[in-house]
Amino acid sequence: MRRIHWGWVIIALILAMLAYIASRAIFQWDNSLAALFTLAVVVAVGVVNFIANFRQAFENAEPDERSPLHPQPPDPNVTIATPVDREPASQLPELFSAITFSVLGLVAESLDIGDISGDAASLAYQSVLARTYCAFARNYPRLTAKWFDPSFIVDRATPELAKLLTRVSRPDPIWLAELSIDPSRTSAYVDAPLPESLDDLHLRASVDFLRWLDAELRTHPVFQSLFHSPENSPKNGRNIDELVAEFAGVAEIAHGYENALSQKQGFFVGSYTALKLYWRQPDSVLQRVQTRSFMGRDWLKEQVDSFVNGSRRQSGALVITGDAGTGKTAFAAHLVETRGYPCLFADQVGGELRVREAIHSLSVQLIVRYRLELYTDPEALPNDPMQYADFLENLLRHAAARLTRDEKIVIVCDGLDEAGTAPDGNVFGLPRQLPDGVYFILTRRPAPAIKLNMEPPPVLMELRALGEENLADVRAYLANQVRTLQGIADQLVVQGYSENEFVEILTEKSGGLWIYLKYVLVEIVSRQRYPLMLEKLPFGLTEYYAQYWADWRWGLNGRGEGRIKWKAVYAPLLCMLAVAQEPMPAKRLAEWNSLEVDECKYLLSESWRPFLREQEGPDNTYVYALYHASMRDFVLGKADRSRLQKEHDWIVRDLVEGTAQAHERIVEWYRAQCDGNWPSLVGDDYARQYLSLHLVGAGNTDDLFRLVALDSGWAKARYRIEGSYAGFLNDLTYVWQWAEEDNRFDRQIRCALIESSLRSLAETIPYWWLDDLVKHKAWSSARALGHVSLLADLTHKRDALSGLIPVLPVEHLDEAWTLFESLKLTDLLHIRFALENLIDRAPEELQKRILTWLRNQPDYNYDALGLLRRLAGKATSSLEPAFLATINELEAKKKIVDGMVIELAKHASELTQRRIIALVCEWCDTRDSVGPAHLLGKLVEHLSNGLKVEALRAAQRLRYVFDQAVSISLMAPHLPAQLQELALEEALDAAQQMQPGRYRAEVFGRLAKLWSDQQRDRLLFIALTDAWAESRLEIRIDLLRKLAKEVPGLLLEALESARKLPDPEARLQELRNLSKELSP
Repeated sequence: MRRIHWGWVIIALILAMLAYIASRAIFQWDNSLAALFTLAVVVAVGVVNFIANFRQAFENAEPDERSPLHPQPPDPNVTIATPVDREPASQLPELFSAITFSVLGLVAESLDIGDISGDAASLAYQSVLARTYCAFARNYPRLTAKWFDPSFIVDRATPELAKLLTRVSRPDPIWLAELSIDPSRTSAYVDAPLPESLDDLHLRASVDFLRWLDAELRTHPVFQSLFHSPENSPKNGRNIDELVAEFAGVAEIAHGYENALSQKQGFFVGSYTALKLYWRQPDSVLQRVQTRSFMGRDWLKEQVDSFVNGSRRQSGALVITGDAGTGKTAFAAHLVETRGYPCLFADQVGGELRVREAIHSLSVQLIVRYRLELYTDPEALPNDPMQYADFLENLLRHAAARLTRDEKIVIVCDGLDEAGTAPDGNVFGLPRQLPDGVYFILTRRPAPAIKLNMEPPPVLMELRALGEENLADVRAYLANQVRTLQGIADQLVVQGYSENEFVEILTEKSGGLWIYLKYVLVEIVSRQRYPLMLEKLPFGLTEYYAQYWADWRWGLNGRGEGRIKWKAVYAPLLCMLAVAQEPMPAKRLAEWNSLEVDECKYLLSESWRPFLREQEGPDNTYVYALYHASMRDFVLGKADRSRLQKEHDWIVRDLVEGTAQAHERIVEWYRAQCDGNWPSLVGDDYARQYLSLHLVGAGNTDDLFRLVALDSGWAKARYRIEGSYAGFLNDLTYVWQWAEEDNRFDRQIRCALIESSLRSLAETIPYWWLDDLVKHKAWSSARALGHVSLLADLTHKRDALSGLIPVLPVEHLDEAWTLFESLKLTDLLHIRFALENLIDRAPEELQKRILTWLRNQPDYNYDALGLLRRLAGKATSSLEPAFLATINELEAKKKIVDGMVIELAKHASELTQRRIIALVCEWCDTRDSVGPAHLLGKLVEHLSNGLKVEALRAAQRLRYVFDQAVSISLMAPHLPAQLQELALEEALDAAQQMQPGRYRAEVFGRLAKLWSDQQRDRLLFIALTDAWAESRLEIRIDLLRKLAKEVPGLLLEALESARKLPDPEARLQELRNLSKELSP
């Protein structure tokens, strides 16, 4: 029904009144004539209105263009209702409407679809566009304005977007990316090279945009009929009101991104502004690693993309491990800069004391990126360390709920080995459980060990300095530097080196370490190594460091002021940086060394800057630490010095002596601070954690003994702060080690008495209370495990651990297992339940430790085999080869491994399943037992159809017809239908060649279930004949019981036979077995 045009109605009424008055006053007509005149005027107005409307409708619509997917042009005066209390008003609804009109118009020209109303399709497509816009704005904020500019997306891009619905051809992301850069291109099929500006960023943006839009379209109910056959297409069931509300909600979120991107503050606008204070921007890291010159690593990016976008996992963590200098931080920084991933760098928030800062920084990045309104108040950020993991996990779940279809949350965390660990949690405070759609890319050095327990378990990937891919990247990088840095090219010409010589010599001397190349190339370009002599370049980082610090020692090459300053300033400060366990401010380093603060700041922030990590510390100060572990190893004398010349080796010896003096200076500084009252220092986090270590480093065993073993003040003070004696026991370990090295038996006895006293104190708290204390959060998991370690009675320790394991969080399972290993248990009966719980939740690395421990048991008893079977059902892919070796070893020892093999095969990779088939076939041919043939037949149920065929062929090739018959008869019910008949024929042929007896009876009985009635009766007859011929009563009863499923009357005969068994125990067991069959 047409709308009433009230304007025309009002005009008609006014004209009617004027006509009536005029007819009476001017023409002096009577009432009847005046009424007729008035009516004529009203009719005339109506006719004019009708003609005007008809003409407009005729001009603006053609009757043949009424396809359900052909919407009307957008009316700028009519928009979907959205919140209006915004400044500036959103331009997106109008843009989405224009895109929709263009795209669906193109679709309507190609398709004939009558089940979708035009209004519904239009609203649904606009909602899909809005969601795609949100994903694009989150991931490509710098490109969003260009991509959603009407001149590009409406005028140029819509033909490609329409292909997602027409499906006549696939949209071309390369062409779309080219258009976004160069709108002048006119064809997607021009035979010309890609424009130089078509970088990875634009191409990925194009691919992701199309992927997100396609995923949203495929899952939206309105468009289901375009992607499914009519009979499989779900019913729409969405009315216009629901679609309007849907679009209004997502349009409001999209406007939030539109408003944020229009301002210089980025996403930190409006109610999110206050959160910016908590974000640690990675600019300093990006600048230091020089991401602008980053190149190569395509193979590594492909592995990251495969991990994130592969179909095998819904979430996960990829841990990239590599030695110092292999370019882990540079790669992480490259991902952050080019892909805009949320990030944490240990350079900025490393150390135990900055875990909260790390959590806050990552949290605010997620809050603003995914517009999580519930967390805009900074007071919502956690301050209690016990809340870190749960808070971050909840935050990730809220963020994941905002994702567009096929969008992922990818977070980069660099330097896990230098990061702090949350109490009862992971390094950096990372969550234990990852929601679907959440992925972490993590980097770390191989050592030291870190706490990282996640579900699903992290996947490890090693970045090897001498790996072929890394060396290829090094060569490509060096060749590019020669061509782009004139300072290098000029020196090569002067010295007569070819480009290839330069590349190969530096590749060899760097050992694949990028940090070496960074240092050396800077020196070459700045002519610090002029004239260039490639043969004299240092070999590896150790030799480079030796040459560099030798210059500071002797005042050569513009470095330092010579030996006097080396002894007084340079060496002490360098050694202090090496022994400091946390990044320290320049003021504290100066105080520890009795140096001028300004001189320290100059060295730290200027002269030595390439070798240091500078990050913002508390109170707006900067803290400093050695950047590379290789540098610390060099100063401490732990690096390989075999290639060093004698004069350079003396540098290292000088520094090693200086580190002991640095430890002593730290101790003396703290002694002065507390005036000899050591327990008063426990409020200083650094002193509480590291004072004992510095006493050890200084060789000050007497003070260490007095601090830890002669007075209880230090132990009580630490317990008061930490709630456990675990930290104090670490201090006691230092004392004990020194007492043993010095053969001080009196001190060893003293340490033993202290430990015994603490353990006796631990016994006063019933060990069976510990799980309840943890469960009700009266004690932390760390405190409970620390208490267990103090228990003197091994039985109590065993039972306490057994009770604790089910209530421990995953990150403490590794520590619990270490305690279990220390017990050296061989009787697993009392701990089997606890170990089963441990196996069910163990991450990959812990699974390996458990398997190794079980393999080293002196004898594989029933409990050990049961635990191995359970572990096989949980084993990760990296554990499969070790498990196969274990299974083969056990089978050789005549152990029953069927259950273990089946559990492993259920989830093993296809390669491992093939190996299992081959291994079992080998057993069939080499073992004098029916067990392997039974196992081969049972395996088929858990294999893919392709592997089922391979298993059948393997069974056909077995040496003995006995094994062929047994295995194929077990396989037959689980084979594809087209193979079942063939398998039954072959099994029957093999069975007919078997000697009469128990196993032939089993095979014929099994085959009888699968044949027609006539054949079935013949097979049953043969099976029954063999069963009655069996002289051993136990076997005859077992056969009759199995055949009774086909011939129920056999159960009574089996029962009679069971009563004749002479052995009471055997008779009781058989009667129990039969009672299960006889019970209704």
